[in-house]
Amino acid sequence: MLKKFGKYLLPAGIMALVAAFFLIGAANLETPKTPGKIEPPAPPAEPKDAVVLYTNDVHCGIDGYAALAALRAQIAEEGLDVIVVDDGDYVQGEMIGGYYKGTPIIELMNAVPYTLATFGNHEFDYGMDQLKKLIGMMKFEPISCNIDDLTTGKTLATPYKIPRTSLALTAKSRTASQRRICMKRSSPPLTQPARKARRLSSSSRTSA
Repeated sequence: MLKKFGKYLLPAGIMALVAAFFLIGAANLETPKTPGKIEPPAPPAEPKDAVVLYTNDVHCGIDGYAALAALRAQIAEEGLDVIVVDDGDYVQGEMIGGYYKGTPIIELMNAVPYTLATFGNHEFDYGMDQLKKLIGMMKFEPISCNIDDLTTGKTLATPYKIPRTSLALTAKSRTASQRRICMKRSSPPLTQPARKARRLSSSSRTSA
């Protein structure tokens, strides 16, 4: 019997070993995982409220800058975006402005700090060279779109500025609030030609 089937035993044994190795390898293969539910990306963070603090015609009312700086810091601590802007006429009006030609006022505005400021007519009271010096001192952004420097052919300051905040200005966004800061002078401005003219006109009519 062995002699009859012996010639088939070796090939059959080899085939059995190959089949065994194949089965062992197949058993070790990981079953492919079916893909799970794809999670959508996280929604963007809700934008903060933005508060705009603005001043104008301060005319060297230096007593108000400390209160403005404190208010700005308080709002920032609440997690809100704060933008501080001035609409002009800040370097003239009191002796401190006239004597030092506006430099202490810019230092105070830097300390608040302001974000943006434009020029009023009184920023030109000390001449163009002094105004350029004051601009060089500013740590905030001066903006003006309609004043050209004839020596360079360019605008005296950046025409406009869009401050970076987390506020998304869309129909669904939260609104930006504005708060006006009242900064009073301790005395009237030094130069008031219009008021003087009105007083003279009134006195002349009374005497007549």
